[in-house]
Amino acid sequence: MTDGDPLEAIDRLARGLLAAVERDDTLEAETRREARRHLREIRAEVEATRLALFGPDALDGDPPGNRCRADDDLPLLVRRGPLSTSLLGPDPVAFERRRGDDDE
Repeated sequence: MTDGDPLEAIDRLARGLLAAVERDDTLEAETRREARRHLREIRAEVEATRLALFGPDALDGDPPGNRCRADDDLPLLVRRGPLSTSLLGPDPVAFERRRGDDDE
């Protein structure tokens, strides 16, 4: 798979709906909060899918040249719950091991 356009379309739709939810004064606070959470989860899943399919260079945010290539092979901690997926960052043990290697 080489085309990220469908993922971009999903992200664009979720981002637009998130903005609409923020502007909608007819929504109750709890409904708005729940919708925001779900839409943010959708956007996070799009990023996780983009990472899995295309690697770190395809992620939004820092341009590939500004990211540290040394960290690309560190395993990520991922927590999956019934309603969400959280990318918590690099595995602390692997990170410390890498940092120790860099100090030598």
